[in-house]
Amino acid sequence: MKKKKMELWLKIVIVIIILLFIFLIATFRKFLILKQVVSQYEEDKKSTNYYSKSCTIDGEITELWIYNNIKMLKYTFIQSDQLVQKMLYINPETDETWIIVENAKQKIAVKLKYSENNIMISSAGVDPAMPEMNDNWRLLQMAVITDIQSVRWNGKDAYHISFNFVENEEYGMWINKEDYRVIGRINGTITDNEDNTYTNIIDYVSKYGSVTEEDVKLPDLTGYIIKDNSENEME
Repeated sequence: MKKKKMELWLKIVIVIIILLFIFLIATFRKFLILKQVVSQYEEDKKSTNYYSKSCTIDGEITELWIYNNIKMLKYTFIQSDQLVQKMLYINPETDETWIIVENAKQKIAVKLKYSENNIMISSAGVDPAMPEMNDNWRLLQMAVITDIQSVRWNGKDAYHISFNFVENEEYGMWINKEDYRVIGRINGTITDNEDNTYTNIIDYVSKYGSVTEEDVKLPDLTGYIIKDNSENEME
């Protein structure tokens, strides 16, 4: 009787050890993938020639150009059945920051005092928390609570990284396996339980070395209402 109990306990211990080993291997795999994503993002931040474009299913388009530290961010969307375009222009060489807004009714350009802004996080699609996870301990913690699956996304081999903190909501991204850059993102998506479709997806495209000086040229502001707040920095 005691021998059978010992054998049973031994089997239970062996199963627990095997499950723990599988868990550790899976967690380490996720840790390595997350580390690659953060490392690639940190490397991309140093780029002086960068273009990215993101599109939502609602037709909102965000584009970012970087050329020799000059940055231009353009946001296009529909509001009240009207096309609206907002632009942020940052030029450290001329000590200028401009906010330019255009719709069917008016064109406004506001000049501000130059201030450096890291506008690459949202454009690159990296979760805002991830750049802060650049130490191994915090990345390991994220790996424990993160689900990572190999999938096909927009015709590319990708990792689907999912953060499920709230029931029926999902935050996550698709990472290109080739270069560990973001090619899609889920932003607080409520999923359809029947067919597992997503309702709030942002697609990303990024290119390096293709931006020219003409791409980051301040637009012609003829016809715009000009406001000079150059004594103030953008908040």
